[in-house]
Amino acid sequence: MLAFFGILVPTATTAAADRLAHDRQGAWRHGETDGRMRRPISIAITLVLSVFALMFWQIRVDAKAEDTAAAALALACEGTVDDKNLDAKPKPISMGITVNFTARTVSGFTGANFPVAITRIDEVRILFRGLNFNPASFAAVYGSIDRVTGAVEATTDGLPTLNSLTRYSLKCDEV
Repeated sequence: MLAFFGILVPTATTAAADRLAHDRQGAWRHGETDGRMRRPISIAITLVLSVFALMFWQIRVDAKAEDTAAAALALACEGTVDDKNLDAKPKPISMGITVNFTARTVSGFTGANFPVAITRIDEVRILFRGLNFNPASFAAVYGSIDRVTGAVEATTDGLPTLNSLTRYSLKCDEV
């Protein structure tokens, strides 16, 4: 039996092959011109199949590259940030935010060195929330990204200091 693309194909027995080779009425006679023509034809078929396999492989690689590009969204943001506990005036800020759709995380907020998980995604908004809780400290980041307007509203609690409550109001564009 031969395996061809994972399918087992029965092969002829040697007795059947001998009968075919000695059969003077058969279309393929052993050692004649017709037998020699089979080799270039099989090479041509192999070459054509190899070209098709290479084309399909390239299409798959291109599709995977598009999926990888779509798996992450880099945003360049400008807006204001203010600490509600210090009664400070809003300060201008320019920052980058990365949305990783594969890992379902958002990153880029100052001091948030913990995962900020995406909790909901739809056509209009991305909602996110992350908590870092241990006996020594507490920190949280939560907010939303408007996918239509690019508006980002986020709050960090406990960053950069334990008593901080920082509010981000940003307008972001895709990089």
